[in-house]
Amino acid sequence: MDILNFNAEEDTPSIIFDPKNNKFEISGNSYPENSSEYYSPILDWIDQYCVKPNKYTKIVFVLEYFNSSSYKCFMELFYKLEKITKKGFKVDIIWYYKEGDTDLKSLGEELKEETDLSFTIKKV
Repeated sequence: MDILNFNAEEDTPSIIFDPKNNKFEISGNSYPENSSEYYSPILDWIDQYCVKPNKYTKIVFVLEYFNSSSYKCFMELFYKLEKITKKGFKVDIIWYYKEGDTDLKSLGEELKEETDLSFTIKKV
């Protein structure tokens, strides 16, 4: 499967999904004008990945800021990944926040509550 690689822009995150090297990371800011449109190819890629996923997938989030429509897209990503855990594959979400960024920590905790995935929240 091809690597998915989006370079960061002012309002969109860097996204690297590289199944061969088991590197999955979303970092930076996520407040695109149209989150659904921006994340559509990413969610489509995840659909393809879920057909034949790695036995273990770790997705790292190192976000500085994201808007509510990005939150919704992240939840959609998590729901897709939950399906592969039901088939016996392991998925870990690692959510980083900067020390003192209580908003990002709280949002990570909210996301953790909404998913059945293994979800770890860590201070950078």
